[in-house]
Amino acid sequence: MSKWVFLFLLIFTSFNLFAQTSDTEKDFLQNTSTSLLNRRIYFDCQSGSLDNALIKLLSEQNISISYSYDRVKEFSVKANLFQSALFSQVLDYLLLNTGLNYILVGNIIVIVPDERQKAPELYSDTIVKSSDKAKAHIYIPSQNLEYLPYSERRKIHRLYREELRWAARFNREKNVYQMDPDSVDKELKKHHQNISKDLPPFYFSLGVGLTEYTPKYKNNPKYESVKELGLSKSINRTPMGSLGFGVHLGNFLIGTGFEVSSLQIKGYGGGLALKLKNGRWEYEYITVSYNDFYYNFSIPLQVSAFTIRKRFVLSGGVKTGISFFHSEKVSKHKYSSYVEYKYNGESFSEESKKITPISAVEANVGYLLGKQTIVTLGTSYSYNFQWFTKNTIYTLYPNGFTFDLSVSYFFDTNNLNNLLKTRK
Repeated sequence: MSKWVFLFLLIFTSFNLFAQTSDTEKDFLQNTSTSLLNRRIYFDCQSGSLDNALIKLLSEQNISISYSYDRVKEFSVKANLFQSALFSQVLDYLLLNTGLNYILVGNIIVIVPDERQKAPELYSDTIVKSSDKAKAHIYIPSQNLEYLPYSERRKIHRLYREELRWAARFNREKNVYQMDPDSVDKELKKHHQNISKDLPPFYFSLGVGLTEYTPKYKNNPKYESVKELGLSKSINRTPMGSLGFGVHLGNFLIGTGFEVSSLQIKGYGGGLALKLKNGRWEYEYITVSYNDFYYNFSIPLQVSAFTIRKRFVLSGGVKTGISFFHSEKVSKHKYSSYVEYKYNGESFSEESKKITPISAVEANVGYLLGKQTIVTLGTSYSYNFQWFTKNTIYTLYPNGFTFDLSVSYFFDTNNLNNLLKTRK
């Protein structure tokens, strides 16, 4: 019996400790929200779109704001200078006459539709009854949010759970029981904010690089050209350029684009070959040299995952698609004499692919500049499952590594409209 009593006491004590810690984290989040709303700030609000004003406020105050662009795109704000205003006063000014309201979830501001203005009988909850203006906007689990659409309530609940998990990690890492929201280091808070997901939904990129080929040759066993002619083959490193665009989904990028590179194949050798002269077979020294040049135009489909930690970007992914080859300068008969002399007049043949599939993996490291630009240094390895050129002597698979430097700019539809100077 004593064993069961001990087990019961252990479970009961653990449950109490968990509940106590959870209450501490909830209080910490509410205190964080209260401290944020009552903070006095300097904010130079410039005339323009509400979206730009919210982004400026986010960047200057190092906080997170969650809202839908479609919800705020129609609204604008007038210029106003807040030299020492409460944070809540600035938010009230920005959302004035927009039909929007805000709820604080820890250190995250969620912009929501103010449905309470349309149906006052539906919002007799703690937010409205509270006489404290700061608490009127702070989310607590027990409050009634039925006036909001289900999707809004679900998003707020999810953000609240994420903030609770961060508060628990902060509590464990700092090994303190009572957490003071004003003592939270910005860098510690910043690691919780998923910068990767906060980037705008579209991206555009430009890149330059260098391809180092590691070709795979398959010699025709019928022709011992490597031994007999001391034949050497090489593919020089060649420059490449790329243009890309696509969509950003959370921690993933899906895009396509256009790439241009070149392929230069060199070779030389020489040796003795038998030639029939005046009814007699005689040895004759012949040489083989060639310099073939091809352009490679590629349309890739790329899927990659990335994450941002203190502005450093790590990413990796796969790439497929189609490459089109165009021959610029090709020695069509580089082996003709050798084959004819060596193999009783047999003709030399050569064939090159016009289209080949792309298969590559890549890894990159980069840095986030500002809030929308990423500079990346990376490498990729492409493997060709199909031959590129095949002749009487050998078959070539031009695999290789590409090292590139690229710049990616992330934008939303509003940025694109401003760039193109269009108006809806």
